[in-house]
Parts: sequence; C-alpha cells; structure tokens
Amino acid sequence: MSKSNNRRRNSQKSAALGAYFPENRRRKLSEDLQLSGMSKRTHDGYIRAIRQLSDFAKCSPDQATENHVRQFFLHLQNDRRFAYGSLRVALPGESRSFTPAPANEHRI
Repeated sequence: MSKSNNRRRNSQKSAALGAYFPENRRRKLSEDLQLSGMSKRTHDGYIRAIRQLSDFAKCSPDQATENHVRQFFLHLQNDRRFAYGSLRVALPGESRSFTPAPANEHRI
C-alpha cells in the first residue's frame, strides 16, 4: 500500500482536516493576508500551514502554545522529513496566526 493511501486511511480515522480551525478564524486570517498583498499561492500556503498546526495540536490556532508550534516543526522536520526551505515557508504562516500584520506591512 502506498504512503498516500496510508495517510488517507489515517486521516479518516482522526478528526476531519481543519476541524480545529474555525471558519471565522480562517476567514479573518484570509482577509488579513489579502490586505497584506500576499499572492494567492502564498495565501493558500499560509492557510494550509495554520490548518496543519491546528490539526497537529488539536486546538484552535489562537489556543496553540509556543510548545505546540515547536513540536509541530519538530514533527515536520523529523517525522515528515520536510526540507529546510519548506520549513521556512511554513514558519511565516504560523507567526501570522498569533500576530496579524497591519495592511501594507511585509514580514519575512
């Protein structure tokens, strides 16, 4: 059985993807990213990263602790074998869930 089939089967056993990322919170973050001038691809990547953190921590992004974020990145690096570049893409998305940037502020 392929890895993707195993992931699909495992995800069906756990809570639905995004179950811990409330729609109103997702919408607010989406609007903040749009106001910041993010491209569609960056926007989608940040939303996905926050959803993945929520699923990992089993809590809403605004309830995730620093330790949740740390454990999530260790999971991405050690268990999922993310490359350094991929981790750099996910990190700004995580930081935005805690402190939304004002319009026209671009953070790296």
